[in-house]
Amino acid sequence: MRNTIMALAIAAGASTALADSVQLDYRGLHGRSFTVQGHGGTNAGFMKWDVLDASLSGGKFTNGQRIRTFCIDLSTTLDDPDWYEIKGLKDTVNPLDPGMTDEEADALARMFTYAVANDLNFTSGGSGRDNAATFQMAIWEILADFGTDGSSLSTTTGSFAVTGGFSGDATLLNDLFNAAQFGSINTNIELHGLDSVAGQDQVYFVVVPLPSSAGLAAAGLLGLAAIRRRRHR
Repeated sequence: MRNTIMALAIAAGASTALADSVQLDYRGLHGRSFTVQGHGGTNAGFMKWDVLDASLSGGKFTNGQRIRTFCIDLSTTLDDPDWYEIKGLKDTVNPLDPGMTDEEADALARMFTYAVANDLNFTSGGSGRDNAATFQMAIWEILADFGTDGSSLSTTTGSFAVTGGFSGDATLLNDLFNAAQFGSINTNIELHGLDSVAGQDQVYFVVVPLPSSAGLAAAGLLGLAAIRRRRHR
C-alpha cells in the first residue's frame, strides 16, 4: 500500500517458487488512516486483490478471483503485483519469514473465529471501515505484544502503539482481545499466510464447510453473514 501498511511475502517468482504460490494484483484498501509509533501515517484495514495467476496455487485460487486479506507485516511496503507463497501460520517445514509463535497464530485464529461467529461487518462504508481498521490494529497488536499469555494487549502502549488519527473502536478492540486470549477456535476456518519476497506479508482465511457440503463456504472476507450460516459444526 505505497505509503500504507499491508501485505505478505512470497519466496520467489513463478519460475522459482517451490511451494504453492499465487500472483496477486492490488486493487485497493478498505479501512481508515492513523499514526503508528515508529511507522508514521498508516492506512489500514483489509486489502482487496485480483488473482492474476493461480497456476501454481495447488487449486487454492482461480484466475480472476477477488480476495481480501489483512496485513501481518508492519515493517515493509507493498509490491504490486507480486507473487505470494501460500503457507500455514504454524508450518514448521515451510514457515513464514520471519514467522510467528504458535501462541500468536492461535490468537489470530480465535479472533477470526470471533469475526465469523459475530457476523463482523468489514465491507460496508462507515462502520465497516471502522471495523476493518480496528481488526487490523488488533492483528498488529497480537503479533507485536501478545507474548505467551496475552495479558498486556493494548493499542496505546507497547511495541505497537497508535498515536494519532483513527484510534479504533474501543468496544470492538476489547472484544477482539478477549477472543484472542479466551475464545475458541473454529477448526473449519483455515488461515493461510501469503508470504512475499518483495513486499508485505498477508493473512487470508477460508471457511471450509462441513463434509456434507460442497465447495468452500466463503473466502477472503467476501460476505461474513453468509459464512455464519455455514460455520456451525
